[in-house]
Amino acid sequence: MKTWIRLSAVIAAGVLVAGNVWAGLSQVPLTRSNSSVFPNLMFTLDDSGSMEFECLPDSICSVPGVVAGAVAWYPAGGYWDCCRSVATYKSSSLFARRIRSAGTNSLYYNPEIRYRPWLKADGLRFPEYSETEAPLDPQNPATKVNLVATQTVTAFWCEDLTAACTVGQLSASAETFWPAQYYQLAPGATGRNLADYTQVLISSSNNSYPKSANRQDCTGDTCTYKEEIQNFSNWFTYARNRLKVAIGGTSEAFADVPSGFRVGYGTINSPTTTVDGEEICT
Repeated sequence: MKTWIRLSAVIAAGVLVAGNVWAGLSQVPLTRSNSSVFPNLMFTLDDSGSMEFECLPDSICSVPGVVAGAVAWYPAGGYWDCCRSVATYKSSSLFARRIRSAGTNSLYYNPEIRYRPWLKADGLRFPEYSETEAPLDPQNPATKVNLVATQTVTAFWCEDLTAACTVGQLSASAETFWPAQYYQLAPGATGRNLADYTQVLISSSNNSYPKSANRQDCTGDTCTYKEEIQNFSNWFTYARNRLKVAIGGTSEAFADVPSGFRVGYGTINSPTTTVDGEEICT
């Protein structure tokens, strides 16, 4: 895994909220409530290959030797260059339904959640992108996807998550599908049967979508097509895999960290990392 890609992603997302502040040695125990010395804070990023997974838990998209994506595209130069297959979009496949339902894959688009762009260090957010130009990587937005046009993509399509789904055992083929879609899991269903799911295509032919209490972006009693597809575009751009969610969550968590904090950074997928000018083992 290219560690610098992961670390630069976090830096760009706005977690560098603290400057190089040298705190003096405390003359009183740090446990005392009136201590004036700011604590140290160490941020360690998991930049391992599994952070590129588009599923939670692992079992939804991975078995030994196999990892399948939930969407058909991924940025070049990353973990997937060697070995990625993609879950088919065929509605007759249980795998397709499981991996594209928030009821079974908590990383996939959930219409009950409002997805927002990452927060920057200056308090502003990254831009919202149109559903016709959703970038694969918001930090390098040159490659974009039209989420509301029928797409035909040649890939290593996986119809059933088994050991036979490795790229070495699959032949690249073309598949046609509608990108902006998800499956709604029926209440109380196990998710083990095709009938447990209802497919939802986000399309301009439908201007009313369910609204949950968390969807403050929807101004009416339901969500309009434009509100729903913008939310889907935000998810695709900023939250479709584990690393993207980690960047977004970290930027929100660090937003209120006082500037006087001393913050160090490191990654776990590297034998050593330089933090504040000194070599440390992470």
